[in-house]
Amino acid sequence: TSQKSGSLDAINGIRALSMAWILYAHTYLIPIKETFSFAKEYSKAVSGVFFQFILNGWVIVDSFFLVGAILSFYTNFKGLEKRKKINFLAIIFNRFCRISPANWFTILLILVIPSISSGPLWNEYFDYQFNKCTKFWWSNLIFINNWFKESNICLIHTWYLAADMQLYIVSLIFLIPVYKY
Repeated sequence: TSQKSGSLDAINGIRALSMAWILYAHTYLIPIKETFSFAKEYSKAVSGVFFQFILNGWVIVDSFFLVGAILSFYTNFKGLEKRKKINFLAIIFNRFCRISPANWFTILLILVIPSISSGPLWNEYFDYQFNKCTKFWWSNLIFINNWFKESNICLIHTWYLAADMQLYIVSLIFLIPVYKY
């Protein structure tokens, strides 16, 4: 197939491979403390070559930060070439409006679900998450939850959204100097 000039099709491959690695690593890393209760079993399991992909899976999220930075600069450079100026507030507001609704809906769901559900693992997991969200839900709304201790983060997996939003805003500071030079 032929590619047009300036195409970023390889980004999709990087995202797909990164997501596969993240899913692979999280499948094992999340329950690892329950799985390997004895040190002998643990040392035997981690000695395998393929287990190194799991142990080093924590850093793969960085590839999404890199892809985000590339796409941010790529799209904003196109805007600069067309208009010769950039409205930073509009760009940040647009990003905020694209990411926020799903995040807000999830927090709302966490706060509403206790009135409609229960189950055998309810107290073990959900009450813990619910208590954190009733106190710290606001930090998710303004994307600063990654600055808190892990025990104070509502929906711990949303640390990525906060970090991505913060890095996106910081990347805009470098946009004009990189474009000019």
